[in-house]
Amino acid sequence: MQGNVIPLSQLMQGGGARFIIPVYQRNYDWKKANCKKLYDDLIDVSKTNKNKHFFGSIVYKPSGMMSEVVVIDGQQRLTTVSLLLLAMMNLLFEGKVTSNEESTAEMIKDLYLTNPFKKGDENLKLKPIKKDNIAFHKLFGDPDDFIMSSNMTVNYLYFYNRIQEKNISIDELFKAIQKLEIMQVSLDAQDDDPQLIFESLNSTGLDLSEGDKIRNFILMGESPAHQEEYYDKYWNVIEEKTAYDVSDFIRHYLTLKQNKIPNFSNIYFDFKEYVTANAISIESLLIDLLAYAKRYEQIKKASTTIKGVNEVLKRIYVLEMSVTTPFFLEILKNYEAEVFSADEIINVFQVIETFLVRRSICDIPTSSLNKIFSTLNRDVLKLKTSQDDYAEVMKYFLLTKTGTSRMPKDEEFREAIKTKDFYHINNKWRAYIFNRLENGNSKETTEIVDGLLNAKKYSIEHIMPQTLSKEWQKELGEDFEQVHEIWLNRLANLTVTGYNSNYSNRVFSAKRDMPDGFKNSPFRLNDHLKKAKQWTEQELEERSKDMEKNALGLWKYPSTSFEPIAIDVGFAPFDSEQDYTGMTIAAFDFLGSGRIPVKYWKEMIINIIKMLFDKDPSILYQLAAAEEPGLAISFIEDERDGYVKIAERLYFYGETSTWAKENSLKKLFELYKIAEDDLMIEFKDDGKNKIHKAVVETIKSVLDSNPEVIRDSKMNFRYIRFTTQILDDLIEKSGMGWTSSGRILLYECDIKSGKIGFTLYVGPGEESVRQKILNIVEKNQSQGIFSEIGSGKKWTQIYRKDILPKNYIDQYDDVEDIKNDIKAKLDKFFNTDMIQINEAIAREYQVG
Repeated sequence: MQGNVIPLSQLMQGGGARFIIPVYQRNYDWKKANCKKLYDDLIDVSKTNKNKHFFGSIVYKPSGMMSEVVVIDGQQRLTTVSLLLLAMMNLLFEGKVTSNEESTAEMIKDLYLTNPFKKGDENLKLKPIKKDNIAFHKLFGDPDDFIMSSNMTVNYLYFYNRIQEKNISIDELFKAIQKLEIMQVSLDAQDDDPQLIFESLNSTGLDLSEGDKIRNFILMGESPAHQEEYYDKYWNVIEEKTAYDVSDFIRHYLTLKQNKIPNFSNIYFDFKEYVTANAISIESLLIDLLAYAKRYEQIKKASTTIKGVNEVLKRIYVLEMSVTTPFFLEILKNYEAEVFSADEIINVFQVIETFLVRRSICDIPTSSLNKIFSTLNRDVLKLKTSQDDYAEVMKYFLLTKTGTSRMPKDEEFREAIKTKDFYHINNKWRAYIFNRLENGNSKETTEIVDGLLNAKKYSIEHIMPQTLSKEWQKELGEDFEQVHEIWLNRLANLTVTGYNSNYSNRVFSAKRDMPDGFKNSPFRLNDHLKKAKQWTEQELEERSKDMEKNALGLWKYPSTSFEPIAIDVGFAPFDSEQDYTGMTIAAFDFLGSGRIPVKYWKEMIINIIKMLFDKDPSILYQLAAAEEPGLAISFIEDERDGYVKIAERLYFYGETSTWAKENSLKKLFELYKIAEDDLMIEFKDDGKNKIHKAVVETIKSVLDSNPEVIRDSKMNFRYIRFTTQILDDLIEKSGMGWTSSGRILLYECDIKSGKIGFTLYVGPGEESVRQKILNIVEKNQSQGIFSEIGSGKKWTQIYRKDILPKNYIDQYDDVEDIKNDIKAKLDKFFNTDMIQINEAIAREYQVG
């Protein structure tokens, strides 16, 4: 590498050298402000009689073709000066300006702009990229042929007009240009790495976007022929498909590839590391990028081949929830590969929309969304088997999220719909919500979003006005102030109208009956108002219930029948719904800490608590000072046996079960507003998990193969619940039963790594049904079928049978042995106890 400071004019004369701007460079994009500064600097150089003016650096390397050099850095400066010289030359030839030297125009042309010994396209000394090159060529010809949309033309015309202002003579300007000095850097040696030099020159990130740097990285190392081919075939199309926002696209691309979100300022280096570490060939990389760019365009334009998906995408686009993009990119890829049917992918998109809306309306912080969607596809695939429906697994995964990652259930969502201030929320969210409430899933729709946000022909109207007149006060009654304060900005008091200014604070009957009033409104949202005789708290309550019902239907809480198998060994995100009892921990990674080896759960939780203390000690000190049940009892201020010191006057009790430690972590994460999957846990494969997994799979398999057994929809990592065909037909589902299925009487198989057995519970539900069953149990107690009735009031145990002892994992080395034992014990249970229980309850339930 050779570098020295020389006049720019010397480089441009350069013995007829031709300067090639490679296709991997960005388009010419200097703005008018940059051109103005250059011209003003040249005037200053001339007026102050400076000997020189440093103009930056130009880095180039031989192209392999005689008299051709490839510009690595500095194309903006080189191109801009060429445009200025071209404007000067044309003005001289046209006679609009004059020089003291008759040959100035010819000198500019032959020394700086063209090579008189070359013909055709090779005649011009500067070869910009693609469209810029076409525009540049046009500037040497008829102005009627100029490409006015090109930045080349815009800046050329700026110089063309500025020169005619004659703030400086053409000779003074030409002399000032010759005083511009640059650092020329020629890359000649084999070990001169253009990419590293380029990165060094652009380390501030101010000149080039991350997408520009990535284009350079991809194409710079290729031969000129490959550069041209790859640019035309792939990169140019990628830019078009991403609406030239390649940086944003690449950020989403990296997120889905690496399951983590790169910082905006670090996209280029993360991308380079990803490509290098995985030894990805350039063409295969470009093929993959182009495929994802096409999907990216489909997401941005809501232009997939599935109408139902496009409808969701249009709505999510209004909400500006780009956080979903990496996940949607992968879902579209799976659809193209025929992994999903159209119905399945519509289901996926609708559930995601519901997830986003419920969280937003319930004011759950969005901080955890990036993490959720960057890993969602990976997390679903870890649970999914070849027989499972993707959407069902995804629903299960989202429904098991807790804390700030949760999907609000109906009770929380209903309360938010009723009480939230919908008038002062984000305008786009407000437009989205009223659009959905108005149109629902109807094919006959009114474009509320455009009417509220763009066309401005609609507005949000307070039915009970923001300022109460005496008539309104009278209509609302004695408690008008309280009613007004509570209900003013709630959903029940808001509607859409095109005549807001006409309504003002008129009384309700006037708003209803006036020519453009509620009674004549085309909006479904105003149907309730057409029938109302007055507008008091009673009407507000009624409309609120209608809107709550509508919202619960539109953004319906998902349900799923998916039941995951026990967790595998390996590195996995922490999930408080799982039971890690019996699993041996090897290491953890918390909030990007990197892998931290540990031997015990206690060691891990103490490390995590110390990290949380560093993050915010006040939360832990408040727990230590609190005198209340729950998490607080694990923290104290004074030293005591069994407690570990975290910091001065802060001690933690860690001598608890694995399950208790899991629960403590869950509650701590909720307090600190940290997502559970910010903790990654690595497990040792000591053989125990293999045995436990075999046990769980065998139990499920045997239950599912028995035609008398009905699995209950409610299931998690701790329990399998089921009933029998006889009991299910006999005992009515009350709708307020133990699980979502409405069943009251259920067997529960505890599948934790402790002892395993069956328990028959009479769970919460209709008291008359519960009592019937308990009477039967008490009557048959002497028969020895049922165990002694438990003391629980809501969950009453009436039968228990252990099939594996507490230390079963240590008693078996061979998986097949334990499978055979389980099958034998379950067969015995089915053919003895279960039959007797069925007969006893069937014999007396209807009689009782």
